[in-house]
Amino acid sequence: MKRILVTILLLAIAVLVGYAISYRRILSLERQTSSLKHEMQSVVTAKDEAVKQMAFRLRLAKLDQDLSLVYVELNNANFGLAAQHLAHFQTGLRGLSDEAQAEVKPRLLELLPRVEPLQGKIQRMDLSARSEVERLFKDYLAAIESELD
Repeated sequence: MKRILVTILLLAIAVLVGYAISYRRILSLERQTSSLKHEMQSVVTAKDEAVKQMAFRLRLAKLDQDLSLVYVELNNANFGLAAQHLAHFQTGLRGLSDEAQAEVKPRLLELLPRVEPLQGKIQRMDLSARSEVERLFKDYLAAIESELD
């Protein structure tokens, strides 16, 4: 009888030791999993930020293209197309200023009041609008300079 009790006690101790070892492994795996989840979340967040930044830069490039096309169309005396590209630039600039970083936003907003008079000159087929487009383009590039780094 004593022998059976000792055997049962030894088996119970062996089972408990096995559970303890498994429990420590589970805790270790849970810590690793938690660490990996945190690491993955930071990678996903970084990628989301990179995607947002790339989308912002694409919109900057579109504005650059629109303003360049205004100048090209003015040189070709295509005032209707120049006005369309300037309208696209104006709309894009308004939308972009909502997403811009704090230091860029005021500089972009400063450009908006200059677009309407320029639109009027283009509608009157005034070729002096070219020089204003050049200045607007230089000021636009200066406004977004920090975004291009």
